[in-house]
Amino acid sequence: MKTLIASTAMIVALAGSASAMTTAKDTLTSLEKAEASRFVPNADLDNLTAEQVDGIRASLFNGEDNDQRKGVVSAVN
Repeated sequence: MKTLIASTAMIVALAGSASAMTTAKDTLTSLEKAEASRFVPNADLDNLTAEQVDGIRASLFNGEDNDQRKGVVSAVN
């Protein structure tokens, strides 16, 4: 019985971790939002598609210049 309860608890814990990982990649972190907001202060960065999140992340971390970053962040609004 203890094994069954322990197994169930482990499955629930892993399922929660898996769902957290899938949603995290589809949203910007607070640090990424702050960085993107430097380029477009009034940008709405909450309800983005996975493609928009990927595009913003790529522009922030792939060495693009500030004008290119501003263009990418502006394009999602």
